Formats: sequence, C-alpha cells, structure tokens
Amino acid sequence: MSLDDNAMSNPSHRHSEPYVSVVIPTRHRNEQLSLCLDRLKPGFQSLDPSEYEVIVSDDGSESTAQAMIRERYPWVRWVPGPHRGPAANRNSGARCARGEFIAFTDDDCLPDRDWLAAFRQAACPALDVLEGKTTCLEGLRSSLDEAPVNTTGGNLWSCNMMIRRSMFERVGGFDEDFLFWCEDMDLHQRIRRAGARIRFVPQAAVDHPRRRRPSGWQMGLRWENRVLLWYKEGNVGSVHSWLPVHLLKFRVGQILQYPLQWDSGRALAELAAEFVCVITHLPDWERKSRVRGARVPQ
Repeated sequence: MSLDDNAMSNPSHRHSEPYVSVVIPTRHRNEQLSLCLDRLKPGFQSLDPSEYEVIVSDDGSESTAQAMIRERYPWVRWVPGPHRGPAANRNSGARCARGEFIAFTDDDCLPDRDWLAAFRQAACPALDVLEGKTTCLEGLRSSLDEAPVNTTGGNLWSCNMMIRRSMFERVGGFDEDFLFWCEDMDLHQRIRRAGARIRFVPQAAVDHPRRRRPSGWQMGLRWENRVLLWYKEGNVGSVHSWLPVHLLKFRVGQILQYPLQWDSGRALAELAAEFVCVITHLPDWERKSRVRGARVPQ
C-alpha cells in the first residue's frame, strides 16, 4: 500500500523540521502509553527536544488517548487512526511526520534515555535504516509470556527502528494487508530488495515488558499473516507442507524451555486450540493469500 504523496517533505522548509519523528500506534492502552511517553518527554530523552517530535496515532474506538495527551503531554501530536490494524495505524502516524527520519516504537515499550540520541549519533548519509536493541529486562517466566526480544539485530522489529522517511515512502510504508502480525517482517524484506543500507545500533535500546499471550484461538488467527508473507515472498508451494508441523515444533519448543508448572498444561491446551484454528482456516487463507500475494507489489 502506498503512502500519500502529500507526505513527501518540502526541501524549502527543511530548516524548520525536526530531525526525527517518533511514531507510536496505540489502541486502548492509555496506562502503558503514558509510561512510554514519560520516557520520551523533553528533559528525559538526552537528545535535544528541538531535534524530535512525537506523534501518537490512535486506533481506539471505545476510548482514545486524546484527552490524556492534551492534559499531560501537550508536546505530543495526537492523530486518529484508520481502524484497520497496526500496520495502517503506523502508516497513519507516518503521514504526519516532518522529520528526515521516522522512529517507530510501541505504546507498551520503554525507550532508554539515550534511545533517540544513539540513533541520531549513528545516522549518516550512507544509512537508510537503523535497528535498535529490544530487551525484556524482567524476563519471561513461562511459555504463556511473550516479548519481542532482539539483542543482536537482524529482525527490524517495528517496536524499535528508525528509517529515512524518503526510503519509507519509496517502499510504500507498511503493507496494510497485514492486519495483526508480520508487517515488520514484510517491510524488512522490501527495504532490503530496495537496496536499503541497515545498521544495528545496540545503544538505541527500548525495553519491552513481558505480556501474556492471547488465547490459543487468537494466536491461531495470527498465522493468516504468515501465510500471506509466504506468498508475497514468491513461494508457489502449498503452506500445508510446512506450516502445521512448524507450528507444533515451535510451540512445543517454547513449552520445553521452562520447568513444568501450571502454565505448562495450560500452554498445551492453548496449543491445541491454536492448531485447530490454523487447520480449520488454512485452506481459505491459502486461497486468499495466493491472490493477495500475487497482486501486492513486491
């Protein structure tokens, strides 16, 4: 999906723009969002406040963060989201960005004090994308916990990355066909194909507190996005040949990482629900994803 051409920068106003625009998608998580924004406020971040702006794109329907931001974080720009999933929500915030670079993090992340300064110091004309380090300092305690840990690079998770705005627009931003998952994996592949120059910056750190995984059925529904990614990658074989076995090996491996506990039995039950969900939906996902993968620009 392409971003609006209106998002393109105006060179004549370059001097008045921040260097980096931080985009945070959110939906019904004001408590976590406030902790994230506390880490981005002027005076906490070591980067000079004149060099960055913060944009919150809000997909909330039952409630929003608009009033909280107006009262407690007047330096943040709040914009309504499009209600079409996280990928579309990130694109919505990116359309409002004025910086040369766009930094993405999530509303439940805790950026380090030097997060933006480390990105700023590492940025140079030879680089298009900078990938930060993502930790889970409190640790995962069971196979029902999750957090996108990335301490060595090579993942480009959307919770901690900075990309040159011209490159982001060139590749069309996040593909909004990915409604729950894999949108950052897809973006990573597309910017590599576009010749983007990427550097891992471990000093640009954010912490991602652990969270409980959704139900097994909800986890199963996420795999539709992995099926779409399979066909967008140009594969022509059936996902039936690998996905069910991959799912079982992956989840059982997670369960065996931890000592036997109450959560182990619950995780097995959730795995059964996840597996049934995938097997039930896989033929329809495959049919739709073959068509979508063929029509979406590579």
